[in-house]
Amino acid sequence: MYRRVDVAMAAARPEKATVRGLWVEEVRAARDATPPEVVPLYVTLPGAEGGDIQALIDAGIIGLEENGAIAAEDGLRIVAVENSPGAVIQLQSRFFGLKILEEPLHSLLHSTSPVAWPVGEHRRFFRGQVVNLDLDGPLGAEVESGQLAFPVLALIKKLSTLHAQPPHIEWSLCLTLHGDFDWTPEAERLALTFLKANLERDAAFSTAAETALGGSLHQALLNPDTLSAQELTPEDKQRLLMVLVPKRIAFDVHRDGWSVETTENIRYGGTEHRAPMVTWIMRFRWDVRTSTHPEIVYGEALAGVLRRCGQIDADGNLTRAA
Repeated sequence: MYRRVDVAMAAARPEKATVRGLWVEEVRAARDATPPEVVPLYVTLPGAEGGDIQALIDAGIIGLEENGAIAAEDGLRIVAVENSPGAVIQLQSRFFGLKILEEPLHSLLHSTSPVAWPVGEHRRFFRGQVVNLDLDGPLGAEVESGQLAFPVLALIKKLSTLHAQPPHIEWSLCLTLHGDFDWTPEAERLALTFLKANLERDAAFSTAAETALGGSLHQALLNPDTLSAQELTPEDKQRLLMVLVPKRIAFDVHRDGWSVETTENIRYGGTEHRAPMVTWIMRFRWDVRTSTHPEIVYGEALAGVLRRCGQIDADGNLTRAA
């Protein structure tokens, strides 16, 4: 249901190397934090090649034994989720000693069910300090009893709830999605209405969104009855996701105790036969104000959603918006 990027194909893309560099630095920063209980440093959907795992080894964050196996002290610091038997065999061959959960992500998390949760070691694994969901599908949307739902973002909401359980674990999310939509007309209508309401409610957010989206797309979102999201250019679809995804995540989790900081909000690809992609790094920090002033915490998160927008070109150069 939720696919991770084919790392073998992505390995030759300079853009992906730049993104991996951002992941490495986020894991490096988390490594020096001391969690109140033993949890993994890094949870990932690596694919058969495990490019992000190799990047952590190359950076000296994950150590190796003399025989090439992952160092014993790092054996449970990194957890991989991989459902393909062939990919599991390749990962085991390349990274002997790697902990691999051989089930689909949505099964391990019991999908988006509000009554079924991971238990035992699975519960501990998914409370990792950095969780990397490197996915290769579009942002799906569903309408359930008239309510708009994004299944992938619902899984992130579930992860945030797991991290909030005592003792809470502050954590980072690395998320990558295909820069496209897979929405029914009803889901599209509700998604665009959701964005319009927030643009009208918060003047500062609207101003930042106008810069990120461009004036014409921003104006179109304020009049969604005249807009077909499916007919947007690939670049405009990426830009729309850069606004929608971190804003929705912050909205979903701010009453659970989390203040969310979007530290990276980047698009790449979409030209020269390269798939359009959008990637984010978001830090979830515990904030006691959420129990008394959740609207303030959410407002702060919203203000920072577009602060670190950027684009990676085909040569891997990252340019940030002024």
